[in-house]
Amino acid sequence: MASVTLDTGSRVGELCAREDLSPALEEVRIVRRPQNARPDDPVSVGVYPLRRATRAALQPGSWCTAC
Repeated sequence: MASVTLDTGSRVGELCAREDLSPALEEVRIVRRPQNARPDDPVSVGVYPLRRATRAALQPGSWCTAC
């Protein structure tokens, strides 16, 4: 997840609420929720490309032998 953070600049809470990871693991869609925002403030959605190293790390079984 550290690579996803570096690729997107997202915070931990935004990654926990991650909306969508593309099937090919090429990009991720993240709902940005600014800190200190009011409930009626609009949220923004960003689609961020992932680096090749990040895609490799996200492959099933690449880092967790039990996955």
